[in-house]
Amino acid sequence: MRYRERLEQAGVKFFEAGFLDLEGNMRLRIFPVKVFDKIASEGYGFDGYSTGFVGVEDSDLVAVPDLSTLRIYSAGGERRALVICDIYKDDKPLEIDPRYMLRTFVKSLTYNVKVGLEPEFYILEGKNPVDNSSYMYSILRTDVHTVLTELINVLQETHIEVTLLHHEVGPGQFEITLPYGDPIEVCDNYIFLKHFLRVYTNFRGLGVTFMPKPFTDKPGNGLHVHISAIKGDTHLFGDEELSEEGMYFMGGLLEYARNICLYTNSTINSYKRLIPGFEAPVYPVWGRGNRSVLVRIPNYRRKDTIRLEYRAPDSSGNVYLTLLAVLWAGNRGLIEKIEPGYEFPFNAYRERPNVNPIPSSLEEAIKLADKRPIESGYGKLVDIKVKEWRDYTKYCSELKIDPKSPVVSEWEWRRYLYR
Repeated sequence: MRYRERLEQAGVKFFEAGFLDLEGNMRLRIFPVKVFDKIASEGYGFDGYSTGFVGVEDSDLVAVPDLSTLRIYSAGGERRALVICDIYKDDKPLEIDPRYMLRTFVKSLTYNVKVGLEPEFYILEGKNPVDNSSYMYSILRTDVHTVLTELINVLQETHIEVTLLHHEVGPGQFEITLPYGDPIEVCDNYIFLKHFLRVYTNFRGLGVTFMPKPFTDKPGNGLHVHISAIKGDTHLFGDEELSEEGMYFMGGLLEYARNICLYTNSTINSYKRLIPGFEAPVYPVWGRGNRSVLVRIPNYRRKDTIRLEYRAPDSSGNVYLTLLAVLWAGNRGLIEKIEPGYEFPFNAYRERPNVNPIPSSLEEAIKLADKRPIESGYGKLVDIKVKEWRDYTKYCSELKIDPKSPVVSEWEWRRYLYR
């Protein structure tokens, strides 16, 4: 059966085909279902200059659907479809397409890496959190249980499993954990999660934000990355105790943490989350079960296979670039045999480690950025982020406020709230 027939039999009249730009914005087009087979075969052309990928003088690019990502779902009484695309230039993969870069890097590794993501988000009514509940409060007793139930149902309908869903520390703040898998597949599922969540909250007259720090006095939204690796039949990081390879991988994460923040924490607002006191990391140190450090080894059960949790990232950037940078840093640790230093068993906000903290602003992250994780797209991303910093400092200058103030500004709300 052709894909068009499958969609028509499912009652789909229109489908969306899209991709993420370098900043992580979803770019998509809507087509009638009658042209699906043509778009699936040939792709569709778009302006690569306006989407930030290439110069204006040679800006014709093509988005080609990856049919393995086709998802059919229900919303507002309609049947809909969404498919993620790869980007091509002159019939070849675009080298600075983040999805292509991550796929290429993962294929180059000598071991199989698996990742899991923990996106946090606020559900809003107007500009305020939708409830006043706190950590692990029963979702059935909140005002948004219907939205979240619909979300879980549509994720299951589209074969995207959810490991858990719970209320986070902030009022109206939630976390959904996506299961371990191939990095590309996990990123794709994360994109679907964000898309579906926006659709379902909108139908209920609500909003959702993954903005790193929407409220000055409330916890921020992270995108914690869990990592494990397998080589042959061996868990590379160890079964019950951290292996030498696990130490080296963690050493790379810590050594290069300051240099990959441009990719893992890519907005001005990101650095208002990375402050003491809100379970967000400030210092590149590691510990077991310690939520004040950058790299945490989950320590719920002594016999668990070792995995590493990298706690800095947020959802404001391109998730493919985020994972690429994190995996690149860990892999450099393996190659260079970087020792991670001693475990830090203390509260890193009170007992400050004797290491340089991660950047405190987007300006500092730009200066420290290592171009190697995304060498082909580095210049484009830096140009975008330099302009972003200049625009923000101009705004701050006009209002006579410090651009490095931890107070969340109206400028940030306008720019990042619904990214």
